Amino acid sequence: MNRNALAIAALALTATAASADVFEFAMYNHPDGNAAPPFYGLRVDNMFGNGRINTFSIDHVGDSLLTVHEDGEDISIHMEGTLFGGGDGGDAHVNPELYTYTFDFTDGVEKTGEGWIVVGTPEVNGGTLTRVSDGAEFEFSTKANGDDVAFIFEADGHRISGDSDSWVGRGWVQSDTNPRSQSTQDWLFRAEVVPAPGTIALGAMGGLLVTRRRRKN
Repeated sequence: MNRNALAIAALALTATAASADVFEFAMYNHPDGNAAPPFYGLRVDNMFGNGRINTFSIDHVGDSLLTVHEDGEDISIHMEGTLFGGGDGGDAHVNPELYTYTFDFTDGVEKTGEGWIVVGTPEVNGGTLTRVSDGAEFEFSTKANGDDVAFIFEADGHRISGDSDSWVGRGWVQSDTNPRSQSTQDWLFRAEVVPAPGTIALGAMGGLLVTRRRRKN
């Protein structure tokens, strides 16, 4: 292997190491939501103050991403994208709309054996859904379960039959506009790892180096 090839490989390794504290996942609807069909990744009953089940599809637009940032013990989770939905009408939504959203967990995030959890309900954690048609905003905060856990993101195939490896996100939210009262308001979605560009580049470089080595031999 010549010096130029060694230098390029070293740069690829450095880039991969530098981005190792950022993990990106594409988000999708979960196949086992209790109110499906239609399938969804977020359910917020009584969001509009009408007592109706409201569900929102992640797959309709398909631009939702979850990003985990790790800097030592400083860990945060950011979700953003576009949702489509509204009142649950059985096989289809009632008066569906597009909503853009951002949701952040910047405090209480901890690593687990298979992923990350969010403990407690710090005020900085929460998000906003914005209705595209008129810009109306709906604010949300987090809500912890009996174990003081507000959000779980693990590769455990949660509630996916015959699957114990897929990434699944689930957590409890509360509409600040219409707080929950015996209603379901939560995230439930599956996710897939988005390969880091540095990893792809390194894989391609590895193939190139193997090819060169074979030609030399």
